[in-house]
Amino acid sequence: MRTKVNLQLLLLSFLLLTFGAAAIQFLRPPAYGRVFGETVGNSGFFTLAIGLALVVCGIWTFFTYHYGRKARNSRSSVLPVLIAGLLIALIVMTRWAEKNWSILELIEQAARFVTPWLLLGALRRTSSSADSAHLLHGAARVALALTFIGHGLYALGWPSPTPASFLELVKNCTGLENSAARNLLMVAGLLDLLAAVAIFINPTRRAGLLYMLVWGLLTTIARPWAGFDSAAAGASLMEWLPEALVRAPHFLLPLFLLAGTRSMVGGGRLDISRM
Repeated sequence: MRTKVNLQLLLLSFLLLTFGAAAIQFLRPPAYGRVFGETVGNSGFFTLAIGLALVVCGIWTFFTYHYGRKARNSRSSVLPVLIAGLLIALIVMTRWAEKNWSILELIEQAARFVTPWLLLGALRRTSSSADSAHLLHGAARVALALTFIGHGLYALGWPSPTPASFLELVKNCTGLENSAARNLLMVAGLLDLLAAVAIFINPTRRAGLLYMLVWGLLTTIARPWAGFDSAAAGASLMEWLPEALVRAPHFLLPLFLLAGTRSMVGGGRLDISRM
């Protein structure tokens, strides 16, 4: 049962991230011109190709690991995960360039960047050794810690001022005034930093992951919640739901770590025969 739960959590995190990133390519793509030059980067064909490739990779992965019994253990079965991982890395790098190579912007996206590679590592495991499981757990913990450190420092307004979007998000979700919203962000920022440390300490690991699970879920839901307009429900969901989907790793990776990976393999290979 634990095998099924763990792999499905990684798959779900990957699929939500991939489809969310694809939707963003169609709605408001990153400024690829910052990386590839104006001619290529600002081409509608370029962004369309990335979006369609992500959709194909997501669908391919879903059907391969849920219905393609003969293809599950083939090398080609990991190809869509690999391609999606490279495209997600490209998107992360472009977002980083958009923010003038701010280190906080880079580490904030660590959980998104690592999700495809965690799934790829889990699917290609050929050993049931504890070292293999610890490597997956360790990579997930580091990515989550970096993400929450980025969030925490943004919320605290150090070393750069708190983004106005953070403050508006809190105010729209809670109805708080400006000063109260800032205080809430300060508390959340401190808790984010504490959680990033706590997940590396055995006695506090579970508490840190539970905090990340709850707070990651709430901040993911906050995007469509704050931006929802009942007068234009479809349009507002179309605009903000993808932003929630790409943040799914923020709560699914803590859940993955809480579930554990001890039973993720069977018979020398990853056991997904009952998925």
